[in-house]
Amino acid sequence: DLLVAGFSAGVDRLAAHVTTKLESRPAVDIIPPPQTIAGPAALRYALLGEGDEVAGLREMFANLVAASMDRGHAADAHPAFVEMVAQLTPDEARILKSMQHDAYAVIRVIDATTGPSPTRVCRLTSLGLGIDIDQSRIEQYLSNLTRLGILRDSTSLDGAVDDYNSWTRSPPSSTGLARMSTTRRRQS
Repeated sequence: DLLVAGFSAGVDRLAAHVTTKLESRPAVDIIPPPQTIAGPAALRYALLGEGDEVAGLREMFANLVAASMDRGHAADAHPAFVEMVAQLTPDEARILKSMQHDAYAVIRVIDATTGPSPTRVCRLTSLGLGIDIDQSRIEQYLSNLTRLGILRDSTSLDGAVDDYNSWTRSPPSSTGLARMSTTRRRQS
């Protein structure tokens, strides 16, 4: 009974959250949500619990369900988005919410040592600076966001040069710089 009550309370919180988002929309523009979005989103929302640390993820699920119920935006809501949000960490949700640009410079520093010893790859980026995230995990966050297709690691310099030049004119403090490093075996 407690399990069902907890889940039911989570679904009720999602329904209230979505209702609030849609209250300014005319009733004629509100349609039933597809069950392929509403059902999985309700489950994931309920499983998050009530903690402040997951508020961003709850907001994403509520936005997705609300979009699926809005006649003008329903075509933009895809069932796969539920699982994409479910695979985000709270820090990744904060990174996405903080994004203000289409492109962010990522600087790769490679120590190309010879022989069988590992190559040290470091990446520096301004993405995620100034928000309350675990900076030591930024490499994991960016890797996951790229894996999900939310971010793209482009080798193109279009726009990145301007972003980098802007960043170098007023760089963040050295203590705030998001430093990411991984160790990889050198490939022959």
